[in-house]
Amino acid sequence: MIRLRNSVSALAIMALAPVAMAGVAQANDKLIEKSKSDENWVMPGKNYDSNNYSDLTQINKSNVKQLKPAWTFSTGLLNGHEGAPLVVDGVMYIHTSFPNNTFALGLDDPGKILWQDKPKQNPAARSVACCDLVNRGLAYWPGDGKTPALILKTQLDGNVAALNAQTGETVWKVENSDIKVGSTLTIAPYVVKDKVIIGSSGAELGVRGYLTAYDVKTGAQVWRAYATGPDEDLLLAKDFNIHNAHYGQKGLGTSTW
Repeated sequence: MIRLRNSVSALAIMALAPVAMAGVAQANDKLIEKSKSDENWVMPGKNYDSNNYSDLTQINKSNVKQLKPAWTFSTGLLNGHEGAPLVVDGVMYIHTSFPNNTFALGLDDPGKILWQDKPKQNPAARSVACCDLVNRGLAYWPGDGKTPALILKTQLDGNVAALNAQTGETVWKVENSDIKVGSTLTIAPYVVKDKVIIGSSGAELGVRGYLTAYDVKTGAQVWRAYATGPDEDLLLAKDFNIHNAHYGQKGLGTSTW
């Protein structure tokens, strides 16, 4: 389960509400199609509904007791692993706790590592994390014919990286959070159309929460919305709270979360 700070949770709901209201119009069509196949698990929650549900029927309540491990894979790390693996077209992508290593395994031969990414991070990030050195998973972007499919990852030291899904090569990396002020990254990225949306961590250290959208192809920042502050920083729309105007409207100074 993905745990968000209260302030960032509220902001995420506000920012992603158009996705739910507009359905597939705001989502990534290729991701939707891949998520329909129960051979794939392309998002931490399987699909944009995040229902974590598979329609497969081979395992049921009468035979589940017969399940046994077919194979195991050790990441070599003992800290918390809170991110579900992604599975895309026969490849499993596994992400670890700090130092946030990523492995691609071919499921036809799961003992073989197709590629691995082991980023060098500032070890000081470990002392900033409040609740173990966990990470809550990866995101997948299916590519567009010009830019290859990408695996998106967050690092405890505040960086976001995009890896070539086929080779593991780093395509781009940007700093989203500054550990010097207590801000780290443990949340899984979220892909909407051609944007990757990243939250922030560190509220327990007084960090002002924010949500940032990056161009998934280049890593360029598209927008950033804060959880607290003036309307402009929250990126409130002109018709914010139009259906409950008595609780606050843009420009009235009552929109602090």
